[in-house]
Amino acid sequence: MKKIISLLGAAGVLLASTSEAATWVGIETGIGSSDYESASDSIDASWTGAIQAGVDLNQNWSVLVGAHMGGGSSIPRKEIGVITESEEELDYRALSLSLNRNFYLTERQFLYASVGMNYNQTEVELHGVKTIDDDGIGYNLRAGWLFRLNQRFSVNVGLQRLGMSDVDVNSANVGLMYRF
Repeated sequence: MKKIISLLGAAGVLLASTSEAATWVGIETGIGSSDYESASDSIDASWTGAIQAGVDLNQNWSVLVGAHMGGGSSIPRKEIGVITESEEELDYRALSLSLNRNFYLTERQFLYASVGMNYNQTEVELHGVKTIDDDGIGYNLRAGWLFRLNQRFSVNVGLQRLGMSDVDVNSANVGLMYRF
């Protein structure tokens, strides 16, 4: 809990100290795959969602704070086609702080890449028994394309990797942002 408060405090100070810069909020959702030790012989599917806030330091750099949540399931390969029932269930939450770099293509669209760290809580249940119940520090990587619809609204499409304590989640995301 102390780590979460420290991460949010640092982000709050950074956002408050750049009051003249453009600030924005956004939501993202996506689907992808998860990777953890007991799921090695399985087909894994996951979903992710995030609420994000950011501040532009200048035209090319921004800082991003995100609250991520998601889940997933694991189906053994040998059972595909039989009664396909999930064997393991994944649930995770993470708070992230990232540095984002924009590469402008035109005035209204750009590619972005970001790298950061996260504090996360992950749980994996196998037939009702928790096999993973952990929290810790991880990393997050993002890359994608953003298009500004107008001065306030933007849409984005991108790839994301959340590296968490015992679980890694890769996803393809779509999002909507509102700029203040």
